[in-house]
Amino acid sequence: MARVIVPIARLLAELGIKAKRQGRLWKGLCPSPSHEDKHPSWSIVDDGGPRHGSHSCLSCGFGGGPWELVAAVRDLPLDEAGVWCWKHIVGGQIKALEDDDVPRLRVVLPAARATEMAMPRGVVVPSVDGGEWHPAALAYLEKRGVPEWQRVRWHVGYTTHGILAWRVFVPVYTRGLLLSYVARAFFDDGRVRYRAGERAEPGCRPEAALWGEPGFDLDVRVAVVTEGVFKAMAMERAEAPNPCAILGATNLGPEKVELLAQFDALLIATDPDKAGHECAEKLSDLLVRYAEPIRVELTVSPDDADEATNGAVWREAMRRAAPGLRARRAARLGAP
Repeated sequence: MARVIVPIARLLAELGIKAKRQGRLWKGLCPSPSHEDKHPSWSIVDDGGPRHGSHSCLSCGFGGGPWELVAAVRDLPLDEAGVWCWKHIVGGQIKALEDDDVPRLRVVLPAARATEMAMPRGVVVPSVDGGEWHPAALAYLEKRGVPEWQRVRWHVGYTTHGILAWRVFVPVYTRGLLLSYVARAFFDDGRVRYRAGERAEPGCRPEAALWGEPGFDLDVRVAVVTEGVFKAMAMERAEAPNPCAILGATNLGPEKVELLAQFDALLIATDPDKAGHECAEKLSDLLVRYAEPIRVELTVSPDDADEATNGAVWREAMRRAAPGLRARRAARLGAP
């Protein structure tokens, strides 16, 4: 079946959705009937590219393609939404759609909040709870170079009892949901240093969790991708654009790939070891059709380098990525 470009302006008008054009996106209040959005948090892509028509709400997680949007706003089954879209938006005159014609796109509805994992017992987040930092946990974070503003921004905490005892705790929020976490021992006393959210924990979805996603600025068309949260924090301190952590190559699910595919270029700053190289290759293979993958050549792990070194690394990567970014921008805007 030939690819159909849905006219987004007409789609929004027919659905009664008020949105403002900003570059390749239309932005406005979330149109999900289950979300009483008070601040514009929803956008839909209008650029004729591979992601044309895809939409998402950064607050409630509602998203999908044009068919899913019609289905939600007009309260229709997905196949009937496709028929409506063909008749009223695209202009086709058909009675029904074949099964193969209905887009098999992932649908994320507000009901997904029911699968959000609970904060593990015993976790103290001083910036939220108003409690005091345990001196050893605070000393560990300061040694890793994590300043107060990052501890507040990312709701970093700690715990002194339970299965995560004596660890600093970094929650991983994605699309407004707590989907995983990373906990690192602040005493090197022989225990397992790192513990992370596991699929067996109710609501935990590490394959969909992308640390850094709540801070994405989608007007900046580049993201820096690392493996772990402390590495991403180090890149953030070096003022890298849209730093994020994939939480390991084994956790690259389709929802996470979709979030990374929003960018034109991905500066892949994985560790300079075998696992890091394999992770970079997997990322490149998954995302090359959507974005320009640029392998950032590191000599040490990002969180083992100072901010000046990390800053120099990503600026050099940006310089290398510039020609590809200009070409992609010209293609989006229809330039000759």
